[in-house]
Amino acid sequence: MISNIEIIFGLANRTKKYGIANKLADPEKISLDKLFEIGIDGVDGAENYGWHQKDLKIISKNPEKSHFTKIELIKNENLNLEEIIKKYKLDKKCEFINGVFMHDRVSTKSIYLYKKILLPLKQLLPLKIGISIYNQEDLKIIEDNNLAIDILQLPMNINCNIDASSFVKKGCHVYARSIFLQGIFFSNYNLDLNEQVKKRLDNQKNYLNKKAKLNNMDLGQYLFSESISLCKKKKYTGIVLNSSNIKRIGSYIHNHKSLIINKHKDELGYKMMDRYLADPRLWKI
Repeated sequence: MISNIEIIFGLANRTKKYGIANKLADPEKISLDKLFEIGIDGVDGAENYGWHQKDLKIISKNPEKSHFTKIELIKNENLNLEEIIKKYKLDKKCEFINGVFMHDRVSTKSIYLYKKILLPLKQLLPLKIGISIYNQEDLKIIEDNNLAIDILQLPMNINCNIDASSFVKKGCHVYARSIFLQGIFFSNYNLDLNEQVKKRLDNQKNYLNKKAKLNNMDLGQYLFSESISLCKKKKYTGIVLNSSNIKRIGSYIHNHKSLIINKHKDELGYKMMDRYLADPRLWKI
């Protein structure tokens, strides 16, 4: 934990079948033991990320940490609560998982299933429940439907500046994810990206590298430290990050310091915001 901000490790890099940067993912399984050793405060998993029995044993030895999973409600809408509890390794003491996010796009149907599945599930188990969102419009739909949520996960990077202040005021625990924009700035774009996307990404990368240099940091450290600073300012609970390189994450945590230049108005380069780049699904040719 840094400045009372939880550092949660996302397990998306465990599989090459998930995420826009899957070709860059390290196929080697990430060791949860090593993650806890370097100071990670919990893990963020999902059915698509590949939970393993070994993971659950390690997690159960660290019940004080924050461990989340994501459930695709539409995919599992025909299962009853007991079947979901068994499938997702949920337990009455919440030794494994203490928070569950809806992993579907916010829609009329997914909200209906949230009320049908997650709300009753919370009555059976001492879980925190919530939604993983993608944009400001999702938050408006949640508010319009007056949904009860304990946890909220949202993207926070150069292209995503979502205002979740009303949820923070209600006591909701907010976690920022995609702080490295799925790692695209650290790659040589070894993906099927169109030339216009590459050009726009290069402009943002160059801008952020200049900001990092001004703060005497490399790009990864800058994005990590700036995210910590922003979460503290926004009163968020934590950040969710991932990498195929545990040593790199460990160095970010160990070398973190307050930004030297953190009073600029375009925090995290928001003046360079490109809403097209905010959705990685649109990057490919």
